[in-house]
Amino acid sequence: MTLNRKNNQSWKALSRKGYARTLAATKVWVSTTGPSELVGTRYYEVLASGTTLLLCNAPASPSVYDGLFEDGVHVVTFRDTPELREKVLFYLAHEGARRKIVQAAHALASSLHTWGARARFISQVAERALDQRHASQLPYYTPPPEASKLEASSRYLGCYDVPGGSASQLLASGLREPARSRNRRKLWRYTVQLCQAACEGDGFGLSEGGFSSGNAHAQARCLCATGTGGDALQARLSRRANDAECATACSLHDARPCGGARALALFARLA
Repeated sequence: MTLNRKNNQSWKALSRKGYARTLAATKVWVSTTGPSELVGTRYYEVLASGTTLLLCNAPASPSVYDGLFEDGVHVVTFRDTPELREKVLFYLAHEGARRKIVQAAHALASSLHTWGARARFISQVAERALDQRHASQLPYYTPPPEASKLEASSRYLGCYDVPGGSASQLLASGLREPARSRNRRKLWRYTVQLCQAACEGDGFGLSEGGFSSGNAHAQARCLCATGTGGDALQARLSRRANDAECATACSLHDARPCGGARALALFARLA
């Protein structure tokens, strides 16, 4: 989320279009790795813009930016506040030097840092690992026994649209939330396994899990069927959604879909 300060009093969150327009209209954009020294996606959005110079902090460990971009070529780094001010003023006053770095950054991002380029790189690494692995070796991953047992005891009924885009409206369709459905940070806290264990009825569903919030580690909202089985509840739901809306898993130990931002992954417990 990018914030835009107005009237020196309050901050307003930008929409996606507002963010893109602000980025395109900005000459110098400051991003930092923060205390964890994480190079976030905004770095690459600025690099790919073709309009904006990325000014970022010089991290304590020089290896943080290794293989990503070069200082003075694709980005400009600063070590303290006085140097930040000095470099902002310099590049605002020297458009030619600023544009040279912006153009080099755009070329780099277009060749190495697009989603397609990253996908090809990851695929190549995976293929090399597969080629080097012997068939006699143990499986790459074996889920815990309890995960396999739970998965075998339920049936996935499909992905369904959430009326009005809010799972709260599903409560009228014979669903209820388990007790303590959120953690202390008010975030949903269920994987498919946890939801199945928390629901005593014949059916259960999950929404808002996986990547739906933009966070790969987001767990889901759990809704239990009350007074009806999953198959009966399935008949009440208005319309089947594209399975891709629910496809993301929210646990490394369970590949079953855990719903999406506006979709419910529905399951029936097997007898």
